Amino acid sequence: MNLKKSGMLIFILLFISLFVVSCTTGPTGSISLKSIFDKIISIGKLDFLGMTGESAISGFMRIMIFILVFTVLYEASRFLGASDGTRVTISLIISIISCIFIPKTVLIAIGTSYGLIVSLFLIGSVIVGGFFAIFQIPRQPWYWHLTRIGVLCLLLWLLLIMKDNAIKIAGLP
Repeated sequence: MNLKKSGMLIFILLFISLFVVSCTTGPTGSISLKSIFDKIISIGKLDFLGMTGESAISGFMRIMIFILVFTVLYEASRFLGASDGTRVTISLIISIISCIFIPKTVLIAIGTSYGLIVSLFLIGSVIVGGFFAIFQIPRQPWYWHLTRIGVLCLLLWLLLIMKDNAIKIAGLP
């Protein structure tokens, strides 16, 4: 392992150890995984800045948005021709500022919209794949017709479950 990789590994281990050392001990006197996760979420909720009233989901979203913004800015700054240290510094400062000043409602709206996009992609890919399978299954011999009927029944069952779930969410009778 070269010096750069070992230095990065040491940095990551030291960074993780900061969370472990700053966690409180569990009821048995040892550090629990829940206390480590709670400490990471408290950083995302900005408790160390004295801000209160944030939920755990907004703290988690704040951390995820920080990682996303940092990654995008770091890779986009490659085109500026700056050194790696400058790229990291600029990306860190801008991503920290943007994550601290994004309101909780905007964070939840970002999470909701990404969740909707992913769920539509997952459900849509199953439906498109089912219809593709129906048209690609050969028509002869006779047992392929049973396979096509099975795929159609599976798609109908999936759509009925989605309809029932949508009615429950919307609160319709």
